[in-house]
Amino acid sequence: MGLISSNQVLPRISEVNGWKALCAYEILTGEMYREGRSILQEVSELIDELNPIPLLPDDSIKASEICSTLMVKGRTVNTMDILISAQAIRRDLTVITKDKDFKIIRKSKPELKLHLINAN
Repeated sequence: MGLISSNQVLPRISEVNGWKALCAYEILTGEMYREGRSILQEVSELIDELNPIPLLPDDSIKASEICSTLMVKGRTVNTMDILISAQAIRRDLTVITKDKDFKIIRKSKPELKLHLINAN
């Protein structure tokens, strides 16, 4: 899962070299173990090649706005997804993900650019 410029659509995690940013925590927790073995070394090397976007105070303000909107509507979404969405909205980036929670966020924040990819 990550943020990229809207003219790039990459279907596989191994092809993220052109991404503008990536949520390392989400990748590490989601991809740490595959087929019963740790892939920490492979994922760490991939993350080292990326240019992460720092979380700024204005991102946190936007994230709290998104969270409050969702709470009023009785919707619960993962905090990391909310933070990623806030960064994407503030920087006019597209979120490319398999995570359908982002559709919930986009319903409340239509300015979120979202591209869902098929799960394997």
